[in-house]
Amino acid sequence: MSELSFKKNPTGVIYGFLEQIYLLAEKFNTNQFVFCWDSRRSYRKLDCKTYKNRKIDEDKTDIIKKAHEQFFEMRKNVLPQMGFRNVYHQTGYEADDLIAWCVARFPDEYIIVSKDNDLLQLLSANKYAPISIYNFSNIVTANDFTKKYGLEPYQWATVKSLAGCTSDTVQGIPGIGTETAVKYLNNVLKDGKAKQKIESEEGKRIMKETFNLVALPYAGDEQINIKDPVNDEFYSLDFMDVFKEYGFNSFLIDEKFDKWRKVFQLNKGRK
Repeated sequence: MSELSFKKNPTGVIYGFLEQIYLLAEKFNTNQFVFCWDSRRSYRKLDCKTYKNRKIDEDKTDIIKKAHEQFFEMRKNVLPQMGFRNVYHQTGYEADDLIAWCVARFPDEYIIVSKDNDLLQLLSANKYAPISIYNFSNIVTANDFTKKYGLEPYQWATVKSLAGCTSDTVQGIPGIGTETAVKYLNNVLKDGKAKQKIESEEGKRIMKETFNLVALPYAGDEQINIKDPVNDEFYSLDFMDVFKEYGFNSFLIDEKFDKWRKVFQLNKGRK
């Protein structure tokens, strides 16, 4: 299958992203979104040279480059043109950091959409500002987390600091996995080599260094500075302009656009 493009520019990632936004808006009956993006520069990488130091298959380099270009286009042009105003990015920080900052500083009911289990530490059962996670399969709540692990969500960062994080190439204490870390924090890990490793001076050193990498938000050199989220207002012609500009004709079919209009409560005209 050939890659989706318009006027010789790849647009498949943008199309898929917008389609996902529509599906999420429909699923959760909301038109209010906050978008958080990774910075290319990383404070974590400055502090830990091996952080996310994965070898990329040369065959995938061009694919990744094109995807990044389209994500940049989404952040700088597509989303703002459509009327999305809560689009956050700050040099040195990852999207996870901005999400953590946002849910802590601007309490509200949030559903975090991500497959990244680092974000489990942000779950909250606060009845005034509950935070859950949708991983594209299920909605996970703080109660779900506690039922599964016997811990409070904030303790997940400690679990990761003990066991490490394979996806981010963060090394934990050798020989300690997630299951062992959870047992230790629940005070049910039996005396033995694993417990000795965790409580050794070397184990404590590794845990301290790793915790700084996995805890959210990251304590970087510059404080996170993002504006308070605001309610978005959307206009039908702004959506149409974007769909036409990028050749997304399927979104412009009357029946489909009527769905966009209904889900996002589009006003007439332009903003």
